[in-house]
Amino acid sequence: MPEQTAARIEQLGGYVAAVNFTSPLMFPGLDDAGWERLKQPAQWDPLEDSEARALRLLNFIAFDFSDPARAALETLAEDGRLAPFIDEYKSIVATNGGHIVVKCALQMISKSPQVARKLDDIAFQLTEKMHDFSVEMAAEM
Repeated sequence: MPEQTAARIEQLGGYVAAVNFTSPLMFPGLDDAGWERLKQPAQWDPLEDSEARALRLLNFIAFDFSDPARAALETLAEDGRLAPFIDEYKSIVATNGGHIVVKCALQMISKSPQVARKLDDIAFQLTEKMHDFSVEMAAEM
């Protein structure tokens, strides 16, 4: 579902950050070396699947849409704040048995009123389905 929503939002000309609709949000299979690789943008291309997933989740958490051509983590790296940000989340994940709890699963951004109206409609449709997502999530936990 998040991938389909993201594809539709991009077709409309908006920007989206999405993660799976789950809570708690798991960071499985990430060892100390994996966390260290996340602090080094030059090593992001050859990441393992669990590291790449963690990178996307952390980028979503950082949510900076001031420059749509750059990921939020790239902005943190440029400002010298990437390593402390990742260390903080590594600590939270370790303290909470490999997960964090998330409240928001989807963020949509638009620079035009026309696209914003279309994104509002998508948000309304997702809100209507939230009960079903909650039931499915409870059944899986």
